[in-house]
Amino acid sequence: MDPNTGDEAGTTEGPFEVEWVGDFFRGKNLAINTVANEYLDGVGTSDFNNATDQGDGVGANEDAIYLWMTDYHPCGGQLFMPQSSSTGDVHEMPFFMCLAKGSVGDDVKPSDMVGFKIPPGKGVYIHPNVWHNGFYVNRKYGRVTAITRQSLVHARVSASWANEQGIVLRMSLK
Repeated sequence: MDPNTGDEAGTTEGPFEVEWVGDFFRGKNLAINTVANEYLDGVGTSDFNNATDQGDGVGANEDAIYLWMTDYHPCGGQLFMPQSSSTGDVHEMPFFMCLAKGSVGDDVKPSDMVGFKIPPGKGVYIHPNVWHNGFYVNRKYGRVTAITRQSLVHARVSASWANEQGIVLRMSLK
């Protein structure tokens, strides 16, 4: 288990905010009351050494996100349903998820991960033990807030592609 996770109880619902800050895709889960609720969820350029949190960043023209880790929650599922965008109509905005079946267990491999484009106006429910990250949006949508519904037991098991396998995953945001 990741440190500071798995010591909560009950159910909760609340906002989950994501946004691009330069080349960095950041998320914050405001539905849970824990120190492990803010995430650097991806990078918008394969040029990690020059990635910046200033302006549009070096990867501003890339319609992709690079992922170095993923996780799952053994104690409950999680729902994501976009509610608002700072720059456009959320009902016209697709979002993206990277998932692997829970049946792969703790021996998940990069080849198990599959990218999905979720149509505008739809949400996603992720069952317990399904490998995932947060949700991803294209840069043009600014800050996006989704409603998340999940167990307050926010136990999390993570796999680091970068540290454990020496690779990152590239997922299209088109």
